[in-house]
Amino acid sequence: MVEPPKSRVGKYEIESQLGTGGMGTVYRARLAGPGKVTKEVALKLLHPHLCADEGFVAQFHREMRLAMLMTHRNIVQTFDAGVEGERHFLVMELVEGCSLRDLLRMLPHGARLPVRLALFIVRETADALAHAHNLDLELTGLHGGVIHQDVCPNNILLSRQGDVKLTDFGVAQASTTRADPAAAVQGKLRYMAPEQARGESEPRSDIFALGAVLHELLAAEPMRASPATVDEVRSGEDLSRRRPLDGVPDEVAALVARCTDAEREPRPLASALVRELDGLLHRLADDAEAVFDPRAALGEFVSARFANAADEGQRGRANRVAELLLKTGGILEPTTATARAPAPSRSASRALLLAAATVLLVLAGVASWLALRPEDGPAPVAPNAGSRATTADAVPDAAVDAAPDTGAPEATPGADGATCDVRRPRRRDGRRPRRKKRHGLLDVNAVPWAFVYVDGRKLGVTPRQGIRLRPGRHRVRLVNPALKASRTLSVDIRPGQRVRKVVVFRAP
Repeated sequence: MVEPPKSRVGKYEIESQLGTGGMGTVYRARLAGPGKVTKEVALKLLHPHLCADEGFVAQFHREMRLAMLMTHRNIVQTFDAGVEGERHFLVMELVEGCSLRDLLRMLPHGARLPVRLALFIVRETADALAHAHNLDLELTGLHGGVIHQDVCPNNILLSRQGDVKLTDFGVAQASTTRADPAAAVQGKLRYMAPEQARGESEPRSDIFALGAVLHELLAAEPMRASPATVDEVRSGEDLSRRRPLDGVPDEVAALVARCTDAEREPRPLASALVRELDGLLHRLADDAEAVFDPRAALGEFVSARFANAADEGQRGRANRVAELLLKTGGILEPTTATARAPAPSRSASRALLLAAATVLLVLAGVASWLALRPEDGPAPVAPNAGSRATTADAVPDAAVDAAPDTGAPEATPGADGATCDVRRPRRRDGRRPRRKKRHGLLDVNAVPWAFVYVDGRKLGVTPRQGIRLRPGRHRVRLVNPALKASRTLSVDIRPGQRVRKVVVFRAP
């Protein structure tokens, strides 16, 4: 961590470094007031080696002016700006959370955010862009709105309360200002619109970048497969190789396609995009079976990012995010179109070879047994259809409704003595081999959600599928601390059987 030459800039005391970028470094700082009143802020300092460059200083001052003018709940607020000696600084709101890029890095391999959560993040960012694009700058000598020109996951901040905030207007410009086409391209090529790479930015260029962000959230990989060259971005040819969106509602995929069109005309303006996203979120909420609060869910994801390393560590944080993905309907299994399996290591290759050799030996043993077994063994008896097993019924009470089991239990011939009476072949010594007890499976869910305890052991957050249990009676307890409600079920598991339970908690 690199600290500035002094621990104080003006009236702000620097505590630690938060991050660094192309133009400056951002620090956590504290403003001390009278009566021991303090306020935590983010302090951005222009890099020392850029302070002597008049062009960078002018660009930093332009960022100061634009940031100070914008006041919106989805834009990081700027409180102060100034110059102390040769140090130029900007004082901003401190967002206790992480960037969208940090959150994506925390997801399991091949997993993506739930569709409604991704739409919510993009909807809030679009609202911030609508404010910037429609900002009246006449009093400052500028005309037209502000184009961000660098919308990307790094510049979308997420708070632990579930707020979404757009930041870093370092390369922003007024919409009526025309950049020099010969000047260096500013922004990230992976999210850049073709016209922006040609020096022809307009408000809908930000919409293209935001559409590329949404595409990445839904595909679990960037829209552009690899970093494109400036010439490829300018021509828009690389857009024909964009990642496909599998398992996404058609109307959502169509909106992403319009936002990332190589031509500007099909793209909606920011305010229209907000309205479209509101409609999509409303329709998806009506189609969903469970109540889902995207702001609360986002807050839980970001809070998982801040899990105590001493208590949980990296593995614990990953498990917590996996639980949240299950709870909010996120996709954990990668699709064939988007997943890329990592190359196996040497140890994994050796394990695969050993497993293959073991399978061959087992097959050889089975073939030998089939060749040596008596031909006059007892014939199998047809299954007894009248002894079909049923799942345990949940008993509703005043505070909780138990939904009926979905689907009949699955019984495999030869797996359950009560369902199928298949005689086992005798061994050479005349005795029948002992039948191995097969486990059963339990699927459990709760609306809106609950922690799951099976026989006193905590398994995580609903929905939980494929819980492998020994045959017999098990005690399943569902607890929802938010509603101060709990429910205990007695579930009978039979070998090879799958039991499904759903509990609905009523709000007090």
